[in-house]
Amino acid sequence: MISKIDNTTAIIVTYNSGKVIDRCLDGLINIKKIIVDNSKDLNLKKHLKEKYKNITIIHPNHNIGFGSANNLGISTAETKYILLLNPDIIFNERQIDNLIKIFDLYENVGIVAPKVYDHNNQYLDNHCYSALKKTKRSNNLNNIHNIIKKTEPNGNLCADVVTGAIFLSKKEILNKIGLFDQNIFLYYEDQDLCKRLRDKKYQIIECANSYAKHPNNDINRSVILNNLTNFNQSKHHKYSEYYFKSKYSSKSILIFQSLIEFFEYFLRMLLNFFLFKKNKIIINFARCIGILKFIFKF
Repeated sequence: MISKIDNTTAIIVTYNSGKVIDRCLDGLINIKKIIVDNSKDLNLKKHLKEKYKNITIIHPNHNIGFGSANNLGISTAETKYILLLNPDIIFNERQIDNLIKIFDLYENVGIVAPKVYDHNNQYLDNHCYSALKKTKRSNNLNNIHNIIKKTEPNGNLCADVVTGAIFLSKKEILNKIGLFDQNIFLYYEDQDLCKRLRDKKYQIIECANSYAKHPNNDINRSVILNNLTNFNQSKHHKYSEYYFKSKYSSKSILIFQSLIEFFEYFLRMLLNFFLFKKNKIIINFARCIGILKFIFKF
């Protein structure tokens, strides 16, 4: 009989992740691992091949984005279970059993995620509302939600969405719903995947007795992003937000909303130009480009 670890493949999408990925892989010694490296770092490939066993490294021809890279890894995997995680997640493979048990405990489970904590062992919000619901909430309700969702649940929790930082699913289920939407380059892939799972009546569950650490927030705060990275992240985030919502909402209404937001960001960009705030100029300009990309499909 195949053990649960032997029947699971960990898939990690990387992009210039050489400084953090070792801590991730150190907890995944025996499990099969597929690394899809969008940065085509040959030195990282050599290092990982020498240090870790059961590892396959895939270099796409170019940076194909987070969702498409995960799809490539899922298509390559030959196991029943798929563990998707970010390269800066710290997780012990011995906890996979607890995640898999959830599939037997409840009916129609599509995704199971562990609880996630930061570097200070503070509970993080690995689960959240659908972004489609956020648009219907008042600011006051959003503020209340932000307080409530930081409370750590005592048991297993059924969620609208779990973030793409780490979760377990079955290859069969992911194939059935069509994998990740390849039109989303970065951001909102997890929102879209969970939406399609819920539409097919699958449950999304955060497991109470499985744990992961995600110290990326403190790492990111200590690093000032370069201008190009800042621009690309802001552009992709805004485009993906509107693209995702357009799949399940009235596109004409969204275009109207996006135009209002475009002029808001444009005015912010001008204001920050006169205030000499370069970083905010870049962010607001990138958001404008993301909105225009959504409207005009370029």
